[in-house]
Amino acid sequence: MIVQEQRTARHWDLAYRHGTVFEQVTDAEQQMFATFVRTIREAQDMRVGCRAVDIGCGTGEWTRALAAMGIDVRGFDFSAVALSKARKLSLGARSDRQPSYELWDVNTDPIPTSLVPGTIDIVTCRLSLSYLDVARFLTDVRRWLAPEGVLHVVTKVAEKQPEPPEMGPYVLPHRGLDERQLKALCQGWRSVDGYKLDPQGETTALVLQHPVDASFP
Repeated sequence: MIVQEQRTARHWDLAYRHGTVFEQVTDAEQQMFATFVRTIREAQDMRVGCRAVDIGCGTGEWTRALAAMGIDVRGFDFSAVALSKARKLSLGARSDRQPSYELWDVNTDPIPTSLVPGTIDIVTCRLSLSYLDVARFLTDVRRWLAPEGVLHVVTKVAEKQPEPPEMGPYVLPHRGLDERQLKALCQGWRSVDGYKLDPQGETTALVLQHPVDASFP
C-alpha cells in the first residue's frame, strides 16, 4: 500500500508519540550502502572526514547507522517528537561519532545555515523522498553537494507493493515512487547507479552523482 496524501508535522508527532516505527536498518543494507556509495570509500582511503545529511530522519535509525560508519551526519525532520526520540537513542549508540539533529520542514522552511553550498558529501533520503517537494529538493541538493558528492535515495516502488495486512491507527504504510518518477529522478545526473534491497524489488536504492541541469516532472 502506498500513502497518497501528505501528512502534517502534527500527524507525525502523534504517530511517533504512540510508537510508530519504520523499517529497521539491517547489516546487509549498510553493507550495500558502503559498497555503492563511492564517496565513503574514497574518504576512508584518504582518512578524511565525510559529511552527510539525512533528510526525513525520523527517530534517527539511519542517521545512527551513518555515524557508526564514521560519517559526520546531521539528521533533519519536521517532527519534534521524532527528533526528541532520535537524540535520546543516539546517546546510547555505540559509535565514536554522535549524530546531530535539527528541526526543519524541508518543503516550506528556509534552508538551514548549516547546509552550506558545496560542502555536503552525501545527502540521504531513506523512505522519505516521496513525502517531499521533489523538484524543489533536487534543486537544493545540487547546490549542497560537494564536487564528488552523492545523493542516496531509498524508496518503495509503488507498482511492486503487496497488499498490506490489517493495520492499527499508528502503524503507517509507506509512501513510494512509481517507475515513471524513478526514471525521472535519474535524469540530470552524469553518474547513476542503483540496487534492490529485497529480491522482489519492492524497495530500491539509487546512487546519483555529478548533477547537470534537469527538472523533475
